[in-house]
Amino acid sequence: MSNKWEITAKDEKQAIAAIVVLLGTNAKLAVIYSPQELREKEWSFSFAENLESRLDEIFGGKGKFMAYLDSHVEEMREVVRTQKKLV
Repeated sequence: MSNKWEITAKDEKQAIAAIVVLLGTNAKLAVIYSPQELREKEWSFSFAENLESRLDEIFGGKGKFMAYLDSHVEEMREVVRTQKKLV
C-alpha cells in the first residue's frame, strides 16, 4: 500500500476498499504502489477530486462502492488484519 505499509488482498477492488477503510478520512492521500498493474492505472486520488465519485466509478456506478463494502464486511476485516508495517 506504500513503501511503509503492506496489505494482502485477493483482487484490486478488495485492495482499494481495504485501503479506504484503513485510511478513513485520509483516503484521498492513498496511492497504490503495487502490484504493477495497479501502479500503471491512475489509483492516486487528488485533493480536488471527489473521492466518493471516483470510488463509485471504479466499482461500477453510483452507490456501488458502499454496496461493495456492505456486502464484503467480513472480507474487509480479514484484509485489514493483513496490514504489516514494513519500515
